[in-house]
Amino acid sequence: MPPPKSNVWIYFEKVGPTSAKCKICFQTFKTSGNTSNLAKHLQSKHSNIINKSEKVKASHRWWSSFFKNNKCLDNRPINIVEGVGFKRLIKELAPLYKVPSRETFKKLMDTKYEVIANLYKTKFSEISHFSVTCDVWSEMMSCRSFLGVTVHFIEDRKLTSVSIDLSELSERHTSDYISTQLLEILNRWNIDLEKVEAVVTDGGTNMLKAISDSFLKIKHVPCFAHLVNLVVEHSLENEETKSLLNKVRSIVKWAKNSVIVSDELRKRQLNKGTASGNLKKLILDVSTRWNSVFYMLERFVELSSLVSEILLSKPHAPAMLTAVEILQVKEVICLLRPLEYITREASGEEYITISKIIPMLACVSNQLDMINLDLPLADNLKSKIKTELKKRFSKIEYNHAIAVATLLDPRFKNLHFQEPLAASKVVSYLREQLKQEYREISSGSDSESNSQDSSFDFWNYHKKLAHSSGSTKRRRLENDHLQDELSIYLANPVANLKSNPLEQWEEMKTLFPLLYKQAMNYGPNHRPDVRVICKIVEKFEREFTLHDTKLPTRRRNARTQDNIAAVRASVVENANVSVNRRSQELGLTRMTTWRILRRFRPTALQDCSTQELKPLDRHKRRLFADWALDKLENDGDFLKK
Repeated sequence: MPPPKSNVWIYFEKVGPTSAKCKICFQTFKTSGNTSNLAKHLQSKHSNIINKSEKVKASHRWWSSFFKNNKCLDNRPINIVEGVGFKRLIKELAPLYKVPSRETFKKLMDTKYEVIANLYKTKFSEISHFSVTCDVWSEMMSCRSFLGVTVHFIEDRKLTSVSIDLSELSERHTSDYISTQLLEILNRWNIDLEKVEAVVTDGGTNMLKAISDSFLKIKHVPCFAHLVNLVVEHSLENEETKSLLNKVRSIVKWAKNSVIVSDELRKRQLNKGTASGNLKKLILDVSTRWNSVFYMLERFVELSSLVSEILLSKPHAPAMLTAVEILQVKEVICLLRPLEYITREASGEEYITISKIIPMLACVSNQLDMINLDLPLADNLKSKIKTELKKRFSKIEYNHAIAVATLLDPRFKNLHFQEPLAASKVVSYLREQLKQEYREISSGSDSESNSQDSSFDFWNYHKKLAHSSGSTKRRRLENDHLQDELSIYLANPVANLKSNPLEQWEEMKTLFPLLYKQAMNYGPNHRPDVRVICKIVEKFEREFTLHDTKLPTRRRNARTQDNIAAVRASVVENANVSVNRRSQELGLTRMTTWRILRRFRPTALQDCSTQELKPLDRHKRRLFADWALDKLENDGDFLKK
């Protein structure tokens, strides 16, 4: 006899071919080949038990979803469900809930990930501007390396960050390989490359080259905290400073390696009236984090009197610092404190940091100048820090993304710019952007006036005069309006330092509507003239040809003309094929196929269309676009030539 399939048989037991007995009230009912009678009996006599069972199932689903969400939020391991303490806790909270096994929980997590990933892919397709942070890090236990990618965007006037991928790197960390991996990740998450306004990485040569290959070089923003780390590391390389740090480090290591010394340090603090919850211990620095040196020195000075007493009572203890050396440590702490602050401030995730870089550097320079030092060691360190800051940040005001973000931050504007040329370049860029926005707004009225009927019009002469006069006045009004909007914004006092720049711009939205659009972008817009892009894209979509573009001089053997032609033919035949499948069909490596496919993107076309189009030469780019359109009006085959 096949096993019963209906849930009704949970409460009934077969007693014959056509009869069943209720397990609750022990009554017997005829089945007649179906379970209708049994279901009616349960609904009429035992409905309370049925409803309770349904509630238990709903409760089970709720608890499973609850644990999945909390495990992700707290980064808990999956094997937490196997812990005895966890099971006891769940039994007290939800006695009827059965904790799923580890394998079941993994499947539930995979399903949850797919759902959340699809939601974010849909959301990303609707976001207009992104910035991307990527970094390569190594897992030392298994000797594996990964590429982590995080995207940042503004949503509902709030800065949002989403870690979208952690991809294992199985090859050498060359710029080509990193570039390919990064583009694949962004493509997989429906992030259009044209929407990426800035990419933040460390200063590694391979990362710089990868960003230059994937995006425009001007979109790269160096990691500020990483550069500050290099400033301090190189400043502390002085032999006299290193000797002082090593002396402090040896005492800290000796104290941390001895349980007796650690216990004695705690007892001495308790004897001085320190509460048990406020007891402190010495801190040992970490080589990869410079600010740990600052914390080590700060804590050592704080506990120096107690440490000195302990060292004097131990015959084999390392030598304690002299009074002069402790004074040197205090002066070093004074020099490092401003750098520690900007490192911590630049590491925030819930507020905008790019617009703080230029102001923080100006404040650091001022803080260092105000510090009065008595000892030559600290004075030499101060000079070294200022030299390193100048070496690594002297051109920071010429970084387009950082400069624009600073000028558009109501808290700073152009207050901290030290280079007049850098400030004037940003102002000129914003004026050009505002003019373009203004033309797009006013183009609607022009298109309406040009769409008049071409039949007999007695007032045609008057309309021509009016249009000519109106165009002149409109140009004058445009310049006056743009001049006023940007000038008034810069003339207004800066906002409170603790205010949120996004909220400030929402309040100023009606006063500066064109600047508001640029501020919400919070970065440069390096796309060439829209008309040029449209013409190139239309030509590509119509003919699928690349004969008017120049291949780079540095070409790999795999990217021959035959392979390029094969990939082009494959795209024409079917454009909706993944890179992996296309590479298998053509017999090429995945990386070679991807690099050739990059030549088919509009971005590649617009970059290669002419050598005269430089990313920053907007005047020449505009002249070229006007010249090309004039040629097109007289010669329809101009693009083919």
